[in-house]
Amino acid sequence: MPPTPSITVQELSKSFLEECGPLGWLGLGQERRVIPALNRISLDVAPGEVFGLVGPNGAGKTTLLKNLSTLILPEEGVAQIGGFDVVRNLREVRRQLGLMLELEWSFYARLSGRQNLAFFAALDDLHGAEAQERIGEILKLAGLSCSGSTPP
Repeated sequence: MPPTPSITVQELSKSFLEECGPLGWLGLGQERRVIPALNRISLDVAPGEVFGLVGPNGAGKTTLLKNLSTLILPEEGVAQIGGFDVVRNLREVRRQLGLMLELEWSFYARLSGRQNLAFFAALDDLHGAEAQERIGEILKLAGLSCSGSTPP
């Protein structure tokens, strides 16, 4: 029996509403149109598999990643991370992921690597000594720890 996929996406769809034209009183006279960003996307990524997502601007790469990371929710279809549904199990999905999108570079670049890890640990309700211990483990695992130094 093959292993359960780390990422499963079945028939995932997401559209956005674009408003264009003159902005009248309370938006009257503005044309609205639906722009499909994902149209029934399906894929599986096996545990340990390295997977690349490439395509031209507007192909839906960022929209797919935001759906998988629970930043936005799909309109149709199913997406799972580690067997957890991105709509019904947001907290469990978020515990398994780390995501940094290009547009978020300006804020996080002002923080050190350790400060970034502490920031995201706090978002996941991990604080104090427990957070510092886990941050140390992660830095060591990544080969970025400074032996003998104390955290700032």
